[in-house]
Amino acid sequence: MESKATLRLATGAMAVCVVLWVLAFAAPAPASYREGYTAYKAKDYKRAYEEFRKGADQGDKRAQDYLAYMYYRGRGVSKNYEEAMRWWRKSAGAGSARAQHWLGNLHLWGRGMKKDYGAAVGWYRKAAEQDYTSAQAQLGWLYYEGKGVERNFEKSLEWSRKAANKGHAGGQNMVGVMYSRGLAVQRDFAEAARWYRKAAERGHATAQHNLGMSHARGKGVSQDWVEAYKWVSLSNKRRPSEKRAHDLRWLESKMTFSQIDEAKERVENWRPRKRGGS
Repeated sequence: MESKATLRLATGAMAVCVVLWVLAFAAPAPASYREGYTAYKAKDYKRAYEEFRKGADQGDKRAQDYLAYMYYRGRGVSKNYEEAMRWWRKSAGAGSARAQHWLGNLHLWGRGMKKDYGAAVGWYRKAAEQDYTSAQAQLGWLYYEGKGVERNFEKSLEWSRKAANKGHAGGQNMVGVMYSRGLAVQRDFAEAARWYRKAAERGHATAQHNLGMSHARGKGVSQDWVEAYKWVSLSNKRRPSEKRAHDLRWLESKMTFSQIDEAKERVENWRPRKRGGS
């Protein structure tokens, strides 16, 4: 009996130690960050900027992330890409995957500097290796295009699939492209259409166009002019282009007036699906 009591006492003491250890190391967010975040959500950008600046000066990487974003968007302060980069560099150096991803974006888009695909790849890789979904999708795309890195379809599929499996629409479309073209996988139009649909239902314009043209050609899905028109039309509404407008005119030439009316009604009634809903 005594040994059991002693064991219970020792177990209880150990549990208390674990709780105290967790409380010691799981420090709450600094007040400046919390207040800045609350102000930001309330769209009080001037106050948010002031609070994030306090936290950033104290070395809080979360505050640095938001401060950089405010400089990037010009919220509560004049837009300044150089300052955005400066603060994201500080946060990235402290291990922020979000900051590493944004530094990749700045180099990819050439914001505040010349485009540098190699530097973009480097920053995206750092964030991707921390399981940052958007960076994984971007890295997959860069491997596919061979920008800033030697083209590698296996690597493209690997990183795109990581993002796709977590619901990233861009990653899902990229996986669909790989199946459609038989790159790093056996060609499979049905599997391509399945991935296109996941992204299309989230509102990804390229995936919507890809799915629409899959329906037009009957590749991996049933040949369906109405569904084809719906998806291509949604794609063109989101990201207008001459290619998409041309495809809509071509589809109309294949359809009856009643089919076109039905397709337009589906377009009007369509709503994007939230992440995780597919």
